[in-house]
Amino acid sequence: MNATSHSFNDIEYMQQSNQQNKLIQLGEMVAMIAHQWRQPLNAISATAINMTLKIQMEELRPEEIEKGAVLIQNQCQKMSQTIETFMEFVRPSKVPQPFMLRHSIDVVLLIMGKQLYTHNIMFHVDERIKGVEVFGYEDQFEQVLLNLFSNARDAFDESAQNEKIMKLSIGKNDEGKYFFAIEDNAGGIPVAIREKIFTPFFTNKEDGKGTGLGLYMSLEIISKSFESTLRYLPIKGGSRFEVLFNPSIINLIA
Repeated sequence: MNATSHSFNDIEYMQQSNQQNKLIQLGEMVAMIAHQWRQPLNAISATAINMTLKIQMEELRPEEIEKGAVLIQNQCQKMSQTIETFMEFVRPSKVPQPFMLRHSIDVVLLIMGKQLYTHNIMFHVDERIKGVEVFGYEDQFEQVLLNLFSNARDAFDESAQNEKIMKLSIGKNDEGKYFFAIEDNAGGIPVAIREKIFTPFFTNKEDGKGTGLGLYMSLEIISKSFESTLRYLPIKGGSRFEVLFNPSIINLIA
């Protein structure tokens, strides 16, 4: 009886923590939208103020009206594209389908680009092999990418590194397996906790900044939905998280 009760409580706690993790990620997504919208909103506001002042001074020329209208339209289109990108990201896939690996990376970079910039994090993509197509649930894979990107961002917050660098790689290893990897120079994960990072509810972040489910959920998605491998590798001065794809779900598009 006690074992059954304990098992039920564990499941209930897992569900509650999973919901908490989703709420934290939702809060991050809202913050990311705010970052994406701040610049176009400032541009629209500045244009409107400038046009209003010139109207009051009777100095507004037709060509300035046209220029201001075009700028406002362009900025609104950027904001609309931001929302569309986020909607595609959160819209669940009903059936597994082929998707381009680089497309998923670009979507998450678009979502997180402003945050990486404000954290002074430089990144580049090393696409050693182009045209890698993956069969599976793209939204789930993008969720894994978001977790890995967010973890690297947070690692830099705890690091004294002045030159913050993230490297994203797409390639094929010596064993003939295609991979995606994200590396950072944020100092790496202490040896004492490396074996625990993929276990549920384990986190070395401050209270309120993590549920300890991000890497666990990422491992579950990669292993169960993609029948592939997610692993951590220590590198000089930092960390490398690597997805090794099951060859059966990979296709190369010429």
